[in-house]
Amino acid sequence: MSVVTIGNFDGVHLGHKTILATALTKAQRTGLKMIVFTFRPHPQLALHPGKHIPLLSSYDEKVRLLYKKGAQQVIEEPFSREFSTLTPEEFFNKTLMERLHASHIVVGHDFAFGKERTGHLDVLAKLCEKNGVSLEIVPPFQRDGETVSSTAIRKHLQAREIRAANRLLGHEFRYHGIVMKGAGRGRTIGFPTANLRPEDGKLILPYGVYATRTQLNEGADLPSVTNIGIRPTFESHEPEILIETHLLDLSKDLYGSDVDVKFFDFIRPEQKFEGPQALKNQIEQDLQAARLILLG
Repeated sequence: MSVVTIGNFDGVHLGHKTILATALTKAQRTGLKMIVFTFRPHPQLALHPGKHIPLLSSYDEKVRLLYKKGAQQVIEEPFSREFSTLTPEEFFNKTLMERLHASHIVVGHDFAFGKERTGHLDVLAKLCEKNGVSLEIVPPFQRDGETVSSTAIRKHLQAREIRAANRLLGHEFRYHGIVMKGAGRGRTIGFPTANLRPEDGKLILPYGVYATRTQLNEGADLPSVTNIGIRPTFESHEPEILIETHLLDLSKDLYGSDVDVKFFDFIRPEQKFEGPQALKNQIEQDLQAARLILLG
């Protein structure tokens, strides 16, 4: 027997965390395993291959966050067209009852399941009652008068409203990766950077400079400034998007390091400068702005 919660959980934001906390409490009280049933890829991406949904968390990041919030088992269902044709009754019986042995189910207020999302909450309630399964529906979560949702968080991020997005996430929006070798231009003007490529499918913040904190190899967070963009001062044709981070008080070579770059606030848009000296002057101002934001 188990306690099961189901959803996309993109970003694992405050609304999701409330659902997870409810499921965890139920699991602790009953002594049962807490299972999170989620999907990979995102259902909308599987059903509409040409559709672009900028993810708030990579799939691996989502799984890490789910375990951090108390999940004892995370199941990533390979979402396919075939899976999407299951009726609500088939999904309930085959997946929740036969496969997961659910005795308690916890879902959010907007949950729907089965073919074309025809399994609304009233359908789920009837199936649970018929099978002796307890059901708990978690109401929408609000923060500062705003309903928390992945859509709302995306809008804040795309508008460079980093603080507002982080309030709804309950943690800092971030990029994770292994530092790659760059062109070395930052070092030549006195500001070496740790360079990352954006994670596949993850939302790319608007091009610009941000106040960030960078965690190296799961160590302490260090104050930093991060540029996201295409380096218009140096690049002229079809450059790749890079995440370039300069640590304020550390100058060692970070190539090969495992890093998390956590975003705190927006400083300015990316822009093209007349040359390296003009860029260097602006970066010095960016560092001062970041220190005020991060260190007060």
